Amino acid sequence: MSYSNTNTSSSPVEWTVTLKLDPPLAGDLFSTQAERAARKCRSSKTENKSTQIRRFYDELVLWHEQVKTAPDPKAKFREIEPYLQMLRAKAAYARARKLIDENFRVLVNALLDGIKDPASLENGKLFFEAFLGFRKFLEMNEK
Repeated sequence: MSYSNTNTSSSPVEWTVTLKLDPPLAGDLFSTQAERAARKCRSSKTENKSTQIRRFYDELVLWHEQVKTAPDPKAKFREIEPYLQMLRAKAAYARARKLIDENFRVLVNALLDGIKDPASLENGKLFFEAFLGFRKFLEMNEK
């Protein structure tokens, strides 16, 4: 995952999430990169609340489970891919309603850009899981 150095509240972070196994996953994808994303997508009084972020994760897990348990995961992935990609529209809608910030919307899009097959869907779910863990840790340390 790469980040621009021009992060301000008016300029969102730019992300590239590499979830495919070829080339091999970055060794820090589920650690340093997930933590960095969590730091950029902090919650405020109105945006990026845990319940809102969790909705995106829960939907990703739903699609992952359908693919994982299918007799032919590749065929199932092709079947659900349009619905998985609809998370982009849901993120845009949540952004328009000011439920998420632009950094999180860009992160969702980058994550979806990286999901190309069942294996990258698994890695995307794991990245999101690590991201949520770091978000919770950061929230607890702010109190």
